[in-house]
Amino acid sequence: MREETCCHHAMGHSFRSAARNISKKKEKQSWNTVLSGMGNQFSTTTLVTTKDSHGHAYWVGINSKPFFKGSRKNCYYGYLNGYGPRAGEKVVVKRFSDGSGTKKKWETEMLKVKWAHHFAEAFAEHANCPRIKVNQPQVVLMDTVSKMNQIYEGRGRSGSLNEDDWVSIEENIKADDFQTFCGVDRKSHSSSVMGAFTHFTYHQSGGRAIVSDIQGVVKDGGDSFHVTDPVIHSLQGSFGKDDGGVVRINEFFKMHRCSSICRDMPKMLPLTPPPSFEDITSVPMMFAHRPIVPSAPLYENVFIP
Repeated sequence: MREETCCHHAMGHSFRSAARNISKKKEKQSWNTVLSGMGNQFSTTTLVTTKDSHGHAYWVGINSKPFFKGSRKNCYYGYLNGYGPRAGEKVVVKRFSDGSGTKKKWETEMLKVKWAHHFAEAFAEHANCPRIKVNQPQVVLMDTVSKMNQIYEGRGRSGSLNEDDWVSIEENIKADDFQTFCGVDRKSHSSSVMGAFTHFTYHQSGGRAIVSDIQGVVKDGGDSFHVTDPVIHSLQGSFGKDDGGVVRINEFFKMHRCSSICRDMPKMLPLTPPPSFEDITSVPMMFAHRPIVPSAPLYENVFIP
């Protein structure tokens, strides 16, 4: 009877319990070698990630205090633990600050990354345009949250790390001149290139969306870019809270001035009348996910000099 009870109990373990036990076992085996001298601040950890393209899996020890707090995400530094070549690498962990970090919310983020990467690859092949590297994060469930983290952020408070959260892990972009490329600065070469990229995404998507407001750094004297957190504005408003729909697409083309890269690509026909900046920024967030219907038809193949 005791054996049957034990077996039934073991079979009833959740995925979280099993994964956490594996994670902690591995953590004990390599903690001293990977994070020697780091102190107790890295007692906030994730579960093991899925294997990368080389067959290696990692888990992350996370700093207790975020180095950046945004309107939608908080960013933490962390270090990879595991047995692959990236063990000990400094990475960035992101958690939603505007609510719980559910797997469904991250699926939308990963979809944006997928499309941004696809467009960036196509852009690099278009007339030898600069290469844009888009960070491709992994999404993983939290394992433990340290007491130090709870002190810094408050346990259960909106934006703080919790054990039920899904978080993203991505490559750390090393640079002091981290910036947002809105694509409308006519004097900046780097912004001009990224503006051409945003225009290119409108062309590649058949006039259905643009990739905009990308954050990152310029590399190799302007010949390449390393970016993260792409925002996609689409006609259907289907890419999360940041998707401003056709109004945001129109706002980009109101400000954008074409370069030699995108001069011959189709543009959106401006809305009539074009909305003011105040109107754009006053759109309630609760309606940001809904489709925004233009007040004038769109003509995908109209060229505006």
